[in-house]
Amino acid sequence: MMHGDPTWAIPEGNTMMDFAVQMLEEPEKLNEESKRRVEEYLDFAEKLDSHGHLLDGFTLCSDYCFNVNPFFTPDQFDELIVPYLKEIISEYRKLGYYTIKHTDGNIMPILKQMADCKPDAIHSIDPQGHVNLREVREIVGDKIALIGNVNCGLLQTGTDEECDADVMRALREGMQDGKGYIFSTSNCVYTGLPLERYERMWKLWREYGVYPEK
Repeated sequence: MMHGDPTWAIPEGNTMMDFAVQMLEEPEKLNEESKRRVEEYLDFAEKLDSHGHLLDGFTLCSDYCFNVNPFFTPDQFDELIVPYLKEIISEYRKLGYYTIKHTDGNIMPILKQMADCKPDAIHSIDPQGHVNLREVREIVGDKIALIGNVNCGLLQTGTDEECDADVMRALREGMQDGKGYIFSTSNCVYTGLPLERYERMWKLWREYGVYPEK
């Protein structure tokens, strides 16, 4: 898997105000740029494919959300993101690639819009954004895999007991319906996390992350 997301993300702090103004005053210019970026990403994917099918797919890594809410309103998301997210996912699929749509934070106000673009999976189902695996599954249905939901912040700062409990919660909630859950941390494993803590997480996964035989 490699990054391949042409859609707009939360802008950096020094450009955020200008971007917000442009969303209001010049959305058509942003959409023209999105069209160009989609073409560039697809051209790159086609060139990769011409050398053999070397990837399983693309991770679409543009972050849309803060912990409290998305940066984009639902209407802005429909206008500025959805057409290009849907197109890139569809075109990657035609080339035989899987797609994982990643964004941290509170995705709930735009989750249905993301799901309607039909990625193969969604990551990171972020508990720091108060996102619940069961609620996400109810909204997206059983055709999209869910990845993540182990609290990466807690892994860094919590006690062993707190981390064990969070790992077991994610496994329990993710595996409960058998509809496609990939065990993973939310966001990423932070630099500086003790290896022992990471290995402790994976030990629990190996022991308990097994579906019963039918």
